[in-house]
Amino acid sequence: MHGLGGQGVVTAAKIFSEAVGIVENRFAQAIPAYGHERRGAPVYADVIIDACPIKSKSFVYTPNYVILFDVAVVEKGVDIMAGTDEKTVFIVNAASLDESMPFRNHRTYFVDAHRISFETIKRDIPNAAMLGAMAGAGLVKIESVKASIDKTFKSGTLNAEAAQRAYDQLQEAVPLHRESPGTEKRFLNTLHSERPPRSGSMSSGEPETRKYLLGPVATVFASTNTGSWRNVRPVVNLQECSFCQICEKYCPVDTVTVTRSAPRKDISFDYAYCKGCGICANVCPKRCIAMVPERGE
Repeated sequence: MHGLGGQGVVTAAKIFSEAVGIVENRFAQAIPAYGHERRGAPVYADVIIDACPIKSKSFVYTPNYVILFDVAVVEKGVDIMAGTDEKTVFIVNAASLDESMPFRNHRTYFVDAHRISFETIKRDIPNAAMLGAMAGAGLVKIESVKASIDKTFKSGTLNAEAAQRAYDQLQEAVPLHRESPGTEKRFLNTLHSERPPRSGSMSSGEPETRKYLLGPVATVFASTNTGSWRNVRPVVNLQECSFCQICEKYCPVDTVTVTRSAPRKDISFDYAYCKGCGICANVCPKRCIAMVPERGE
């Protein structure tokens, strides 16, 4: 399972393991990988399931399934194809699929888990919806997923609804090499390609000298521009703002600037370094700072 910090990847691995191992009486192991523990940074977790006892405990190096909670992990340098073969199945959080994706020749399921999450739990945390997608792909029963979700989350009903909706809306894409000429549009217009470019992401022309191995995954950071880790950004309603500067004082990385003097009062965010932690929104006494998705909506 590949995703970004704050999307509940590790929690999803644990819930999935519980659904398989406890509810369905099979065997499961969740192996989370803790690396850069920051919102928006690449995160992954592995899960092994079997009908028989699992005697080994390790990362998954040859996955049967790869689950992408966010296709942005590709532009962050994560090798999502590591260890895969022609039989590996992909389950992707996307409104539609793009022919440029490296898994275009693989059997692929996709669902807009971002939209479902915002419509149900009102937050960009797609783990419950992605668990529903995994059930739709046949990895686990949807009833088992919903039972485990209900035990894990305080808002279990809403998260279970997100899982059910993803289960119902899951689609399967036909691999390009199986289609006849002229049908490549089945893989066009993903959420990834529609997203505005993020500053600090590595371009194809940059050398891969800053590569750090994290288990079986290679993560590339182009620079110290940590704004590329963000999956939500703060936006302020200036009409409601009192310019009290509390957000500026509490920002842990000093990316908020409040201008209180005439002629124009203003608040600005340095998005090159803002990680989207949401502290400014939480401490705002007027509740005039909103965290919006980093997807151009």
